[in-house]
Amino acid sequence: MGLLVLGLIWALTSWIVAGSDQMLIMSGLTFVVCALFIQILNDWRTGVLLFLIWLLFEDLARKYLGNSMTIYFAKDFLIGVAYISFFIAKHKRRVEIFSVPFRVPLLLFFWFAVMQVFNTWSPSLLYGLVG
Repeated sequence: MGLLVLGLIWALTSWIVAGSDQMLIMSGLTFVVCALFIQILNDWRTGVLLFLIWLLFEDLARKYLGNSMTIYFAKDFLIGVAYISFFIAKHKRRVEIFSVPFRVPLLLFFWFAVMQVFNTWSPSLLYGLVG
């Protein structure tokens, strides 16, 4: 354990001396992401909340970390882990699924929207698919 800590200190000090701030920030983010990954697998609600917070501050992180596509796709990874955690909780019957009391009217409107995709007066099929 002591050798591991000494190796970590040596790597961090070499990054600081070399002036590699990007590497230092990205390694810190990697540590935080691993800790959050474990927390989200334990509680899916934390993952959904962190996803919403990430949507608020994503542009700020991309601005100061070089507009990397890694930062851009981090939200997809975050919500994917939350989905996996939710399905695990659902499989273990720890989550109650909301049953919609207005299911029939909702399905009627849904199928009406599907019919509108194939509207013959529409200039293109893409208009219906986008809507």
